[in-house]
Amino acid sequence: MKKTRMSNRIGLVSIALLMFLILFSKIDFIHANGVGPSLTFNNTFDLNEYSKFNETDQNVNSINITLPSSSWSIQDVELNFTDIKFGKELIIIEEQNYTGIRDEIYYQQNNDYDRGLGIQLKLTEPTTIYGVDLYGYKYKTNPTNSSVQIRGYDALNNKPNNTVYSTVEINMSDTEGWHRQTFPNSTLLSEGNYFIVLNGSNIDDVNDLRYYWYYNNINSSDPSLYASYYDENDQWSTGIQNYTYLHKLIQKGETPVYPEEINMTVNINNQLYAISNSTSEGKGYLEKTVVNFLPNSDNYQIVVNNKASESLLFNVSYSVTLSNYLDSPGSVVVQEGTTNKWSVTPTIVRQPTNYSVLFNYPSNWENISVLRDDVNITSGFIVDTTGHKIIILNDSISDGADWEIIAFSPNVEFELNVQRIEYILGQEIQFLLGGTSFLPGTYTFILLNSAGNPVQNQTITYPSETLFSYNLSLSDLDGTYNAYVFWFSDSGTDAGVQSQIFEVSLNQPPTRPPDFPFPLIIFIIVLGAATLALISYIAYKRIHSHQRTKLEKFLSKCTDISNINNIIVIDTKSGIDVFSESFGGQKLDTSLISGFMQAISNFGMTISEAAKESRTLTIEYKDSIVMQTEFVNLKLIVTLKENPSANFKFIMEDLAYDIYKHYGAEIDKFTGILKPFHSMEILIDKHLNTSFLYRLKIVENPKVKLNMSEKEMIGKARTFMKENNFNYFYSLYLMPENACTPKDYQTIFNLIEKGIFQPTEK
Repeated sequence: MKKTRMSNRIGLVSIALLMFLILFSKIDFIHANGVGPSLTFNNTFDLNEYSKFNETDQNVNSINITLPSSSWSIQDVELNFTDIKFGKELIIIEEQNYTGIRDEIYYQQNNDYDRGLGIQLKLTEPTTIYGVDLYGYKYKTNPTNSSVQIRGYDALNNKPNNTVYSTVEINMSDTEGWHRQTFPNSTLLSEGNYFIVLNGSNIDDVNDLRYYWYYNNINSSDPSLYASYYDENDQWSTGIQNYTYLHKLIQKGETPVYPEEINMTVNINNQLYAISNSTSEGKGYLEKTVVNFLPNSDNYQIVVNNKASESLLFNVSYSVTLSNYLDSPGSVVVQEGTTNKWSVTPTIVRQPTNYSVLFNYPSNWENISVLRDDVNITSGFIVDTTGHKIIILNDSISDGADWEIIAFSPNVEFELNVQRIEYILGQEIQFLLGGTSFLPGTYTFILLNSAGNPVQNQTITYPSETLFSYNLSLSDLDGTYNAYVFWFSDSGTDAGVQSQIFEVSLNQPPTRPPDFPFPLIIFIIVLGAATLALISYIAYKRIHSHQRTKLEKFLSKCTDISNINNIIVIDTKSGIDVFSESFGGQKLDTSLISGFMQAISNFGMTISEAAKESRTLTIEYKDSIVMQTEFVNLKLIVTLKENPSANFKFIMEDLAYDIYKHYGAEIDKFTGILKPFHSMEILIDKHLNTSFLYRLKIVENPKVKLNMSEKEMIGKARTFMKENNFNYFYSLYLMPENACTPKDYQTIFNLIEKGIFQPTEK
């Protein structure tokens, strides 16, 4: 049966090869005529959007600006203020209660009473008074008609006089605290001195209410204020200072407002801009000011400050210009023998305010066209060929329209350094960027064979690279090869292409086949068929041998992974391990094992020539196999339960090289900080597949598609955890008799990559 199958395979391979040879002799390769290939480079261009609007707000204390989106900036602002005035506000005169002491208005027998308390009110400008806040409380409940008053000022004795400007029945509870006294009508007082009075003249019985008003005589905010009380002689006492009752004033200043006198400013992006006086009181302005500020929000509040009052109100008319960078996709088509064709396709959305779009196009662009829905409407726009600007106004913008800006630029020339143009199959075509001045940017090398088919596509970036190359294989076609090198500038606004012809020949000149008699041709065909069959058989044996070798390498790799105990990466200079991970087994002292391996390495270097040719040492240490490889400034140490396969040494050396490639700079300047090396486990897993060794758990994800093998493996894991009462499992537990098989091994790794099997700890 095996021989029959092998014979069938050989026959099929022979027939396929014979048919390929017959067809190959009939193929005619078509060479492209005319211009060479084209290449498209993509880029992003910035267009500038502008929106200018005028608004008016009334009786406000700040300015709110609405932007189309959070990507827009405020470019400039112009402000005009009118009717600037102070609003109603609460002014703290004294609020510090340091000692908790208080005075009271009361009545006791034997003419012992105080029936009034007062504190000086000092006004520096015309002021409207709405009320006051007093700090105190009442005692007893017998109703008594007492009041809070604004009285005149006796300048001779610094006490209240009999003039009453405003009065209200006292409002105070039996709870200590602030109590508001609001006058029924606001009172406009001129600049000068007055008294705030707590009037209890109607208290004439011991059972009447008592009112307590706290004061500060330790560290008053204004110790110059005079306090007075209404004594048993029915007289107000001469005023005393530094005895300030706790109170706040509800008021509004009535002085004409000039912005410069109150230091009126606006705050934009933490920059203060002063408001200038206008032609009359209550008016001011800020001239057009460029701020170039990105709020990162679709709403921004301009705060208005001053040094006179927290309740400043005003009317304001403002003009604001907004701007935005409109990122627009673009491209250029580059082809030898033609000019470069540029295309920019912005998405333009009409705005409700005065809106325009500005495109500052590169100075080397020519023949500008603007298309809207594929219709050329360039004549309807402002195209400034001197300033290289295109301006699109709001009136020409239609919602949902497709826009395209088309332009052309010269094909920029550059030089190639070509040393030879003739090659034979098997050699490497090489040439360099040349000339005295190089153009920074991206260079793409495309090589077409003699049939016009691309065989090489290589991209380099100058100045880091300058070499172009292609290895001609023996199976490549001979003939004329055309090389094209396309250049795209770093700025994304210039491009060019250069070409070069190479002649490729066979290893030896072709000879004309002799004329053979027909019987000899038959003999050659039969002999060729037999030879082809023999070659097919040998190929089959080699494939079978290759598959067997591949299986052996897989089993060795799986066994090596299962044997790993520890992985340690050490900085050679300091001897400190920058990364270590344990997978069970004995935890090793990294400094001890590093020093021990260094001593072994030094000793081996003196006695063994073989050691000089190897970067990897292998020793037995405490029932473990310890392998160390060095690369530049790092040591990679792996401990295993048993001797690994011969291939494991090369895997370690590749890993050490890759670690230095990604982390060498950090290790060179290592100062003891390990944070930069935390991601090293990803690189190690890439080489050693260490995720196979982690303790795993099952994480369901209905969005992930699973094949039948993966579903069966998940079932095995659940069964194992249930039978052993575990909430975790190891990959090796899911293998038949803990032995590696290619199918199970690949299935487990697929589930790890899909996130179904996830580590519980590392």
